[in-house]
Amino acid sequence: MKREVRLVIDGDAGTRAARGLDTLSDLLARERAAAPASDPCREGACGDCVVLADGVLVAACITPVLQLDGARISTFAGLCRDDADEAPRLVAAARALARFADDRGLFPCDVCRSGVLLAAALDASGASGEGTSALSSRVCRCSDLAELPPEIERLRRELGEAP
Repeated sequence: MKREVRLVIDGDAGTRAARGLDTLSDLLARERAAAPASDPCREGACGDCVVLADGVLVAACITPVLQLDGARISTFAGLCRDDADEAPRLVAAARALARFADDRGLFPCDVCRSGVLLAAALDASGASGEGTSALSSRVCRCSDLAELPPEIERLRRELGEAP
């Protein structure tokens, strides 16, 4: 049985149909073509499907969409769009990190790119909270992410202190 769920996905408000066991990843793949680069792990372990739900990192592959009624969902791709309507510091950090990663070929297989860079953007913008690192919980099996922490710190300085 389908139920209606109200969501704002990357600035696009609307009501979507969801089945009882649908995850956010299922909905994104079906209705927004914003699915991760690979099949979801369905365990929340790989970090590929990480998105923001009301400003909090969630693994879309294990997050029941019906529990998100009324939520604001932001994908990394959405943060990089010209019409992104998230916090300006977060948008600036996302765009800068996308350029940085692309310029260096940081993600050869692209599987975890959006999840890792979304976490890094949270850290660089100060949105992950003082003393915490969203990036520390991300995993990449094909790339050495050692270049990211110094770039996050550089961006944090460039963007100034979080309000």
